[in-house]
Amino acid sequence: SEADFQTPIVKESTNPLMIGKGYVNEYKGEISNLYLYDRALSEEEVKWMLRELAFNLCRVYTLERFEGNGIDTGISVGNARAYRITGSQTMSMYLKPEENGRQNPIAKAYAGEGTITLEADGVLNYYYGRCGGNCGTSQKDYFAYSSGIAIKFGEWTHVAIVRDNNAKKVFWYFNGTQVSEADFQTPIVKESTNPLMIGKGYVN
Repeated sequence: SEADFQTPIVKESTNPLMIGKGYVNEYKGEISNLYLYDRALSEEEVKWMLRELAFNLCRVYTLERFEGNGIDTGISVGNARAYRITGSQTMSMYLKPEENGRQNPIAKAYAGEGTITLEADGVLNYYYGRCGGNCGTSQKDYFAYSSGIAIKFGEWTHVAIVRDNNAKKVFWYFNGTQVSEADFQTPIVKESTNPLMIGKGYVN
């Protein structure tokens, strides 16, 4: 459908943005991939969103932007069931880090569902394991998978780690190019009670 404006004037309010409730009954059902834009999307852009829907439905968490000061700006997202991933998993993000020693851009549990650690030299390590938390002994209860090469501090890099239970392999990608591959050291991943955290973890 299409309609002409009845008024071009929109006045801002003090009302909070609410999802699933408003001035009528609360919504009953599921909502997925809800986005709010501050511009008018073209018809082609709307069609692109529809084509991407099947891919988007497997996402369990989305964060558009985060800027950490390396001290006290990390986010604790919680321990929702969707974050307790013990099967195949992909974590992907753009990183533009500053030097600050060892850092966790994203963390759940290094001996559980998975954690990424940015080392002081710019190499990324992905950990997961069968202890069910930040616990246990390296190479027994949790295992490290290195990117093998470093990202550059002060520059944007798209990074993705893929834990593929079918292939029983872990893959690192930088800017869409595979940079490392390793066989599983354990197929067992134990879920934890740790919250999913962004910009903080078991290190800085």
